[in-house]
Amino acid sequence: MLRVRKVTTKSGSTTIQGVQYTGHSHRAKIVKHIGSAKDDFERDLLIIKAQEWIEKYTLQSNLFPGPKQNVLIVERSECVRVTHDFAYHFFKSCFGECQFTHLPSLLLDLAIIRLIEPASKLRSLELLSRYFEIKYSQRIYRQTLQYQANNSG
Repeated sequence: MLRVRKVTTKSGSTTIQGVQYTGHSHRAKIVKHIGSAKDDFERDLLIIKAQEWIEKYTLQSNLFPGPKQNVLIVERSECVRVTHDFAYHFFKSCFGECQFTHLPSLLLDLAIIRLIEPASKLRSLELLSRYFEIKYSQRIYRQTLQYQANNSG
């Protein structure tokens, strides 16, 4: 039967292992090293991870399962990839937080695409169409000049 074992190292961190006790001497055979924790929060997360691993490995569910939580530790995470769509929605929500939503969507979309990939206005329209399927008329100069004339004061 597999169990979770906690071992305190010389450096003061706690190592979490999946072990199997064998024989009458109850010697522990390490089946899987789950990880090392520097504080109680990380230790508790690793214990949960070890229990989940034991359930999958043995194909036996826990008799008293606790609530499952998905936790992301930002300090130990790595961003692998960010899509253009994610960036677009992120900047759109930032504009909302800054209360820029009263501006025409053309100007907001041009600002967003230029943050993602700086380019001319016409190239920006092509990128908006390609990445986000947002299409504007080729008469953007007329639209932006009209907005400037209406709001200059």
